[in-house]
Amino acid sequence: MRFHIKYADRVVGAFIVLAALLLCASVFVIGANQRWFARDYRFSTRFDSAAGLSVGMPLQMKGFQVGKIMKLSLNDENLVDVDFVIYDTYYGKAREGSIVELVTSPIGLGTQLLFHAGKGPGQAAEDSFMPTANSDEGRRLIEAVSYTHLAGDSQMTLP
Repeated sequence: MRFHIKYADRVVGAFIVLAALLLCASVFVIGANQRWFARDYRFSTRFDSAAGLSVGMPLQMKGFQVGKIMKLSLNDENLVDVDFVIYDTYYGKAREGSIVELVTSPIGLGTQLLFHAGKGPGQAAEDSFMPTANSDEGRRLIEAVSYTHLAGDSQMTLP
C-alpha cells in the first residue's frame, strides 16, 4: 500500500515559508542585540601616544560602556588622532565641555578610556573634537568645573 498525502506540496511549502520567517526574525533579534541598527555619534580626540589604545577599545562612563574607539592614526605632528563613537542611548550625556581621559593602572592591570560628561548648556556637536584630560583645554575645563563647584550657588562668572 502506497502512502499518499493529498496536499504534500502545500505542507512542504508552508514549512519552508515558516523556516524563512523564523530565520529573518532571529537575524533581526541578533542584529538588534549587536547594535547593527543603532545610530552612533562620531567624535575625535588627540593623544600624545597610542600606548594602551586599540581599535574597538570601550569608552566607559561610570562603569557603563558608552562608546568605543573606531580608528587610530598618527598625524603629521606625531600625535595620535583617535576617532571614537558614542552610542545613541548615551548621546545625551555628550554635552559641551565633555572630555576624554586615558587612565593606566599603576600596577600594570591595563588601561581604561573614560568619558567625562560636560556641564555645558548645549549638546556636543557630532564630528566635533573633545579634548583629553591632560591637554591644556581639558585642564581648563576641569578647573572651570571645580571652580564653579567651590563657588556654590553664587552667580560667579569665569574668565
